[in-house]
Amino acid sequence: MPVNGKSAVLLFIQFLLTWNAYGQFNQWTWMHGDNTPSQPGVYGTQGVAAPGNKPPGRYEAAQWKDQQGNFWMYGGGSGVLRYCDLWKYDPLTNMWTWMHGSSLTNQAAVYGVQGVSAPANTPGGIGFAACTWTDVNGNLWMFGGDDGTNAPFDNLWKYDPLINEWTWIKGTGTPGPAPVHGVQGVAAPANTPGARVESSCTWTDNAGNLWMFGGTTSGVGVSFNDLWKYDPLTNMWTWMKGSNFANQPGVYGALGTAAPANTPGSRWCYTSWKDNGGNLWLFGGTDALSPIGMNFFNDLWKYDIVSNQWAWMSGSNQPNQSGVYGTLCTPSPANVPGGRAETRSCWTDSCGNFWLLGGRDLGFNLFNDLWRYNLATGLWTWVSGDNTPNQPGVYGTITVPSPTNKPGGRMGAVSWINASGLWLFGGYDFSGGEHNDLWLYTPDTVSVSVQAQPLSGCVPLSVNFSVTIQQGCSSVKDYSWNFGDPASGTADTSSLAQPAHVYNSAGSYTVTLIAHDCQGRADTLQTVVTASPGFTLSTISTPSGCLTAGGTATANTSGGTSPFVYLWQPSGNTNASATGLLPGTYTVTVTDASNCSAIDSVVVGLNSSGFDVNLGNDSTVCGPVNFVLDAGQAGSGYTWSTGEVTQLISVSDTGLYWVQISTGICSDADSIHIAAVLPPALNGSGSFCEQPVITLQAGNQNGVSYLWSTGDTTSSISISQPGLYTVIVSSGNCIFSDSISVSEAAGGGPWFPNAFTPNGNNLNEVFRPEGEAISDYHLSIFNRWGELIFETGDFAQGWNGFYKGRLVQEDVYVWIADYKTACEGTGISRRIGHVSVIR
Repeated sequence: MPVNGKSAVLLFIQFLLTWNAYGQFNQWTWMHGDNTPSQPGVYGTQGVAAPGNKPPGRYEAAQWKDQQGNFWMYGGGSGVLRYCDLWKYDPLTNMWTWMHGSSLTNQAAVYGVQGVSAPANTPGGIGFAACTWTDVNGNLWMFGGDDGTNAPFDNLWKYDPLINEWTWIKGTGTPGPAPVHGVQGVAAPANTPGARVESSCTWTDNAGNLWMFGGTTSGVGVSFNDLWKYDPLTNMWTWMKGSNFANQPGVYGALGTAAPANTPGSRWCYTSWKDNGGNLWLFGGTDALSPIGMNFFNDLWKYDIVSNQWAWMSGSNQPNQSGVYGTLCTPSPANVPGGRAETRSCWTDSCGNFWLLGGRDLGFNLFNDLWRYNLATGLWTWVSGDNTPNQPGVYGTITVPSPTNKPGGRMGAVSWINASGLWLFGGYDFSGGEHNDLWLYTPDTVSVSVQAQPLSGCVPLSVNFSVTIQQGCSSVKDYSWNFGDPASGTADTSSLAQPAHVYNSAGSYTVTLIAHDCQGRADTLQTVVTASPGFTLSTISTPSGCLTAGGTATANTSGGTSPFVYLWQPSGNTNASATGLLPGTYTVTVTDASNCSAIDSVVVGLNSSGFDVNLGNDSTVCGPVNFVLDAGQAGSGYTWSTGEVTQLISVSDTGLYWVQISTGICSDADSIHIAAVLPPALNGSGSFCEQPVITLQAGNQNGVSYLWSTGDTTSSISISQPGLYTVIVSSGNCIFSDSISVSEAAGGGPWFPNAFTPNGNNLNEVFRPEGEAISDYHLSIFNRWGELIFETGDFAQGWNGFYKGRLVQEDVYVWIADYKTACEGTGISRRIGHVSVIR
């Protein structure tokens, strides 16, 4: 059958996405600040950016990113000092601006009127991980924190960057108020999380609501697992999930499965993300049960706002687990960060990946490891930093990236993200000081391999494209393919990583791929696909003979570009015509000079003309079977159903006979059924004797007709009258007949009288039996002394009462008679009786 050509060529193309920013890729750059801890700030003029401006070193500050891409930071601590300053960093100019608040520490808040902004309003000195959010209007929100005297607050503040003013939105303005949970899931004006510190697990949902989880109201020994939602439109808190009691254990359920009862345990919580589906995620933290008995977690949780359910997604359900790093930049199901807390430095990139850096563990070891979690695969990757804690930073030259640069181990750092990469500021390091260093991590640019299979071929040409990330820690955000085939309409473009396209017209097509990474960097790859017109393939064959492999198969092409390459299977022939073939199916693959290929199959038959066996038609013989069967084809191999192996066999029985013969690769078989019609057997004569009905049987042969002289047509008849009966048996040309004479019944045997009177009056003078069809007769008579006084073998001769010439005396005499009758068959009957002689 004709088919269109296909090709199989592999294209392998390697390309790199390139981009220019502050530095090279997969490298850290020390962007601003000092390379030693505990440095004072340079405030400059409030509201005026300057290259020399810098915040003092600090730990657990509050941070935001505005809608213009600027980074903001408020407060934070250094020992017992709490900063009151609000800073803005412009990543485009690499300059800090002191925007609001005092350059002094531990200043009291200026509340003003609740709900009313004012230039003098300020939250005062705040540290220890206040909660922060950026709302949909670009306002910066902050909740809780402490003032340096270990006195947490429940104040909710809003800062408007456009007017540079704070507004005290909610809270008591006094330290240490207890939570008011109210009814779970029900908002109320009186509801409040109470004073909170040590919780930067916060989210802004897609509806603009502000969420927070856990933390503590009073410090070590107390932690919560309550989940809260604040609605800026109603100015009310809602307790959404978790317990209203402190120090609750987690309920993990099954890994990866949400359930109503699932919940993270109580903890001081620092690491949180929101995915593209609006789900809220958190990682790790500590239960802070006592200064020396803290448990540190590495569990990853997802909260579904719609179902109001938690799911444990990764990590261990046991505390204080060590990290499993694996190989740098290589994801693995075994990889996982170790249990840690105070990891406020976390990011969500534009690909939806989650990132975290640093923190501390149970031994107060401080980390500088950078991790990435891929939501699509559920795998962690160790991306940068060290797999051992308490590493010092390597700063290099400020604003100059280097493969050896790295922040040192730290906790309580804050973070931001933009198109340039991941930004990190400050925190507390293992040397015991707070930093003001600003770092930029630029993720790997994309390095991918592209496979196109095939690159050329004949129409319709189906090309499969695929892209694989080759090396480094790069991620691809999206793909944009243009297949250069506008005639295909909407099918001419694709955003898949592994698209396919079918070219239906001959020509050269320029394929363009634009790949973007998570930082928006892009590169363009082009390659050419050539679609040839192709050719039509058909096949013919000639059969093979019995004794030699003489079949042929021929491939015929129409169109295409010569020369053609042929490959026949399974014979291995490489010519257009394959010869010397046995019967069977053969497949040919033909490829032309344009690399178009086609496949077709053909059947080589068997020419067995003249080689057959014929035992003749099924036969019926008249009388006994005496038949000779001839399979013909002298010199062949024979196998008969009788077990014989000769050309001719003789058979004497009816039945089915078959033979199989073979010569070379030819074989044949036939069978014959032999039947026989036998004459009936109605030999001898019969009588009714003591039975009133006689059955006459003429045999019981299949396919035979019967006709009796009575007119009956069955194989047997029943008669009740004597006479001559004839049957005719016939089948085809076979006709047989037989007759039988049936007489009347001959009685049951002779009758003997019991007395006679030999007195000369000619009445009853002789003792003589009566009967019919009596044979082999013998009669003996004895007197009372056992003396034989008469015997005869003639049934017609009787005893006249005389013995030795004289008439015997009156007495009773014994007789014994032996005889045969027609009804009693061939046996001799004996009867014994008495007869009285009366004168």
